[in-house]
Amino acid sequence: MKTILVIDDDTMSLDIIVEHFEQSDYDLITFSDSSEAFQFLQNTTKKIDAVLLDVVMENVSGFEILKYIRINENRFGSIPVIMISAGTMDNGRRKAFELRATDYLLKPFDEKDLSKIIDDYLGSST
Repeated sequence: MKTILVIDDDTMSLDIIVEHFEQSDYDLITFSDSSEAFQFLQNTTKKIDAVLLDVVMENVSGFEILKYIRINENRFGSIPVIMISAGTMDNGRRKAFELRATDYLLKPFDEKDLSKIIDDYLGSST
């Protein structure tokens, strides 16, 4: 079973993602608190296959978490990190790709788009 780490301080978005993948073969690890998620990443030995990551969060930003994942590629490999943003800031998208985000999804997102992105990077599991 492949594991997706989902970090989003918007609990409504988090609930939508969890509900969407409920019937899939993916194991979801979710965090609504970016500090807790960052601490998890620093301490985990669990294999993470993909990350869905909100851009703007209190405490630790999505960019900081993305940077940490990419700096520690020896631990995480080149896992797909899909950034999720409610904003339409072009510079946010640009910064995400400069930090080597794999993809970028705007909120509100269509669940079919979310499935397609995950399936493209991990293979179909739903």
